[in-house]
Parts: sequence; C-alpha cells; structure tokens
Amino acid sequence: ISNELPNDMEQAMKQLAGDRELFDEVVRVFMDTLPDALDDLRAACSSADAQRLEAGAHRLKGAASNIGAEPTRKVAQQLEVMGRQGEVAAADSVLAELEGHLDQLCAFIRASNPI
Repeated sequence: ISNELPNDMEQAMKQLAGDRELFDEVVRVFMDTLPDALDDLRAACSSADAQRLEAGAHRLKGAASNIGAEPTRKVAQQLEVMGRQGEVAAADSVLAELEGHLDQLCAFIRASNPI
C-alpha cells in the first residue's frame, strides 16, 4: 500500500469539468459495482483465465481513473498487462495488493464523501 492519497479529488474534478454531482454519481456507481468487479477478478485468477483477467482489470482501471484513484488504477493496470501477456501465475499477489488499495480507497471515500 502506498503513502499516496487513495483519491485525488482535484484530478477527478478536472476530468469531470468540476461537476460535483456527476462525481458523486460516478463514485456511487464505482462503489455499487466494485463487489462484482472483484468477484470477477478473483474468478479470473483462480481459473487462470488471462483474457478475463485483462478485461476485468481494464474495466476497474477505467473506473478508478474516473474517480481520481491513481494508486488503485496503477495496480489494476498491472493486472491488465499480466492478463494481456498471459502471465497469470503471480496475479493472486497483485490482486491482493489491489484489494488492499481498494480497502483504503473505500474507507477514504466513506469518510470524506458519505453516499
């Protein structure tokens, strides 16, 4: 887990043209879809399905980017590349790292942006 803030609100607001309502909605969707996204990544890792890993990590990477969650985006990108290259053997440890970032991110979101 990095010392970097789990969410860069300033960057996220720039991407969304300063629209706080839109940001809140994007965060709500992120939080609502996260459990299924993680289940999908876990299943991809346990079945060594590189294509599923790449696709799931790609979706999560985009969602994290939309809310300015750079540490989460970086690790999701790492998983995406592993899937693309068919290197799923070490994916479990990277997924565990991703889950740590997501725990930190979700706690940060709940503390600063009750939805």
